[in-house]
Amino acid sequence: MVSLILIFVPNVAPPSRHSITSSSMKRRLPPKVEDKHPKSEARCAPLLTDLLAGHVQVAFDNLPSPIEHIRAGKLRALAITTAKRSEALPDVPSLVEFLPGFETSSWLAVGAPSKTRSETVVLLNKEINAALADPRFKAKLVELGATPLANSPAETARFIHEETEKWRKVVEFSGVKSNAPTR
Repeated sequence: MVSLILIFVPNVAPPSRHSITSSSMKRRLPPKVEDKHPKSEARCAPLLTDLLAGHVQVAFDNLPSPIEHIRAGKLRALAITTAKRSEALPDVPSLVEFLPGFETSSWLAVGAPSKTRSETVVLLNKEINAALADPRFKAKLVELGATPLANSPAETARFIHEETEKWRKVVEFSGVKSNAPTR
């Protein structure tokens, strides 16, 4: 999935991809940038409502949420936060074009319990990748603002490890604390 737009959300809400992404961006901006925290607490539906109502001027959100409002001209996409422009909105620049090295995206992966037989994992991976390769299915995902990626289990594990390390550093910088119980 792709992220876009830009809201600076302080650390008063429960940690979310919005507050952590804005913390990552703040590391690269002048200290004058000020956080404003909407009542939406950086959740997708309330955030979108606040944007459309004009209560929030700039925000980060996953592209599938606001894409129809962008296409209808109700919202203006300033930038995409992935390394490349989105196929769904090719005229919208990638933020990396202005802030080299800044890249963030939301993603989904399919997992299985650690004791799942390797033959089952291989079969699931093969079938999921076949679905992602189907031209009609892929076109629908792209239309919604997603970028389908067909990876092997090893590539996915490596990606998750890299993302975890990248975002661990951002979370440490932001000072965000989880209120989730520790195990």
